[in-house]
Amino acid sequence: MIRQIALIDQPVVRRRLKAVTKFDDSLKNLAQDLIDTMVFANGAGLAANQIGHDAQIFVTGIGPKPQIFINPKLKAISEKNDLLEEGCLSVPGYRGPVKRSKRVEITYDDLKGRRKKLLASGYLARVLQHEFDHLQGKLYLDRVSDPKLVEKVIPVRVVFFGSGEFAVPILISLVGLNWTFDFQTVAVVTQPSRPAGRERQVTPTPAYLAAQHFSLPVLTPQELGPDFRKELQNLKPNLIVLADYGKILPPWVLELPKYGALNIHPSLLPKYRGASPIQQTILNGETKSGATLIKMSQRVDAGEILGQYQMQLHGDETYTKLSEQIAQLGAILLRDLLPYYIAGDLKPAPQSSDQATPAPKIPSSLGLIESADSAQDIDRKVRALNPNPGVYTLFQGKRVKILQTHLEGGQLIIDKLQPESGKPMDWEDFKNGYPGFSLTGRGAKTV
Repeated sequence: MIRQIALIDQPVVRRRLKAVTKFDDSLKNLAQDLIDTMVFANGAGLAANQIGHDAQIFVTGIGPKPQIFINPKLKAISEKNDLLEEGCLSVPGYRGPVKRSKRVEITYDDLKGRRKKLLASGYLARVLQHEFDHLQGKLYLDRVSDPKLVEKVIPVRVVFFGSGEFAVPILISLVGLNWTFDFQTVAVVTQPSRPAGRERQVTPTPAYLAAQHFSLPVLTPQELGPDFRKELQNLKPNLIVLADYGKILPPWVLELPKYGALNIHPSLLPKYRGASPIQQTILNGETKSGATLIKMSQRVDAGEILGQYQMQLHGDETYTKLSEQIAQLGAILLRDLLPYYIAGDLKPAPQSSDQATPAPKIPSSLGLIESADSAQDIDRKVRALNPNPGVYTLFQGKRVKILQTHLEGGQLIIDKLQPESGKPMDWEDFKNGYPGFSLTGRGAKTV
């Protein structure tokens, strides 16, 4: 669970913490809260007193996975020191130069109380020393030789454009970067509220609701015209980040911020440019997918690539499941690469037009099961096109939606259907009420 981070003026930050004596579930929960909060806040490490706990435990986020250090003892094993700038989540908005040993030895307990030892060098050694200081009630400010060397950070002002569910994890990742004060998300631009569901109730976008949760200002322009231009200019953005917004940005929006506009796209570009990359990934039986961070250009999804994270597919992904997975991957990609992009340490790579493949908007007609469709074709359609535009067949002149299927030995198994004007039903219940229904003869058999 993500916890509130204690700031410098709270006494717990200056407390020398007590040793851990009970290695139980409550300790595991504390460790997980530290990890969740550290990841959300884009921190390199986090100590227990930074989330209000009096216990000698801290976590680090350096390396392939977070590490947990309980009751640590630390000693320098190098006579050489490095002088580098440090910041702290409990002292947001400031940086100062700190001298640290290049190499350290740390002994510590793991979550089961087993004593371990680790030798560390470079950046990890610095993080370990920083977090160990927290357990003693010390801050990096105590190690800055001259208070005048501590500088205030001027954050990069970010405006986020997003609307759908895919946009939410990416917005949350941006908000997490606010903790360091290197970045400040100043507003969210999203599509206007629209009627949704059977009741056609006017509903705000998922991104709007997420922005409200974080008390962010929200703009919902019908058109990206002169009035909106004034509103956006007044926000003075240094950077725009876009994910699942639903409209093409005019050139003036891309040119307004100092650092341009970035987009998280749910495919391994240049493959699947367009409105339906996730659906096309499933329809075409791809074995891998991922998220791509690009610098936006006037050609849709054709901008220079700043980075990609890849994931393997198992052949049973649904649109909803894969969209959630890629959104989370995109959130991590943005969090990891954005500081390097602002620092000018990323080298954009142009996309190869020869390898580009289109992913146009899916027409509702594609959801009709054709006589030539194989069992595999139907299963892919069902996984890719639900909930929208949906997959269906006709029976006795009425539409029957195919909601869920799977394959067994190359044979199509229908799990859930929905008759026209009816409720979703399991196959057995549907078969009893509609005994003549079958997909046999359409390249598939049902059981």
